[in-house]
Amino acid sequence: MLIGIVSFNSSKVILKCLNKLAEQSSTGFKIIILDNASDDNTIDLVRQNFPHIQIIASPENLGFGKAHNKILHHLEPHQSYLCLNPDVALEENFIEISLKLIQLHPKEALTGFIKDGNNAIYSTGQMMWIDLRPQCRDFLKNHPQLKENIYAANGAAAVYTWEYIQASLDHFGYFFNPNFFLYCEDDEVGLRMERLGYSVRYCNELIAAHNFGSSNAMSHFKCWKEALFNRFQLQVLHSKGQHLFLYISLYFLSEVVYILPYFKKEKQWRFKIVLLPWELIKTFPIWYKMRLHFISIAGSPKGIPYASGFFENLTTRITRFFKKF
Repeated sequence: MLIGIVSFNSSKVILKCLNKLAEQSSTGFKIIILDNASDDNTIDLVRQNFPHIQIIASPENLGFGKAHNKILHHLEPHQSYLCLNPDVALEENFIEISLKLIQLHPKEALTGFIKDGNNAIYSTGQMMWIDLRPQCRDFLKNHPQLKENIYAANGAAAVYTWEYIQASLDHFGYFFNPNFFLYCEDDEVGLRMERLGYSVRYCNELIAAHNFGSSNAMSHFKCWKEALFNRFQLQVLHSKGQHLFLYISLYFLSEVVYILPYFKKEKQWRFKIVLLPWELIKTFPIWYKMRLHFISIAGSPKGIPYASGFFENLTTRITRFFKKF
C-alpha cells in the first residue's frame, strides 16, 4: 500500500498522524508526503523525526487533487492507495484490515468510521443532501445510523484499490479531477467511478480520528469560493440530463441561503460575493463541455443519490439564517 499525505502548514498535526502510522499492526506500506509550499516548519519536522519518509516539496500550492495525482505517479503495479489527511490519526489495525478488504473487493473504494476531535462522528462516507450540498454521512451524530446511501469514500482517509485507480486513469487520464483545487474531489471521483461500475464500501472496523477544521481553510475567501464553485461543478458534471437545469436553479437558491450570512459577517468579502453569480455562469460552458466529454467516455450520468430530509434540512438552514439577522 502507498500512503499519500498532502500537507500545507501542517506542523501542528503531522507528527501525530505519522506516529499513528508508525504504530500500525501491518508494515506493508510506504509513505509519501507532498508539501504544498508550506511556510511553516512542516518539512523540517518530518525530516527530523521520520527521515525515511519521502517528501516531495512543491514550489507552489497545487491543491488537494493535483497533489495526490502527483503522488500517484509513484504507485507501483497492483499497489493500493490510502489518501490520508495530515490531521487524521488511524487506529492501529486500519491498514491491516484495509489490505484484507482490498483482496476481497477490488472494484470498491473503502471508507471507514471517522470520528472528530470530540468523539462525535465526522464521516461514514459521502452523501448528498437534496438541497445539493455534499455532506458526510452521520456528521456530528453520536452513533452511526447509516440509513443514507453513499457514493464516495471520504477523502480524509479513503482507500482506493489498484483496479479502481487504474480504471480512472485508463478512461479519463487522471484520478482526482485536476480542475478541483480544494473540496469535493472525493465526491467527484466517486460519482465519476460509479459510471464505470465501481462503488464504495463502508467498513466500521476502519476507525480514524480527524482533527476537523485544523487547517482553518474556510476562513480564507479562496477556499470558501472553491467549495461553492465545486458544488456547482458536481451538478453540471453528474446530474441526470432531465434534472440538470432544475438542479442548477435549486443550487442557486440553496447557495443564497448559504452565502448571505457570510455577506453580513465578512465585510471585506462583499464585493467579491456580489460577483460570484456572474463568475459561476461564466464557468458553465467549460463544465458542460467536460460533462459531454464524460458522457462520450462513460455514458450518461446515473444521477446523484440524494438523502432524505430535504424539507427538514432546508427549513433548519432558513431558520438559522434569519436568526443571524
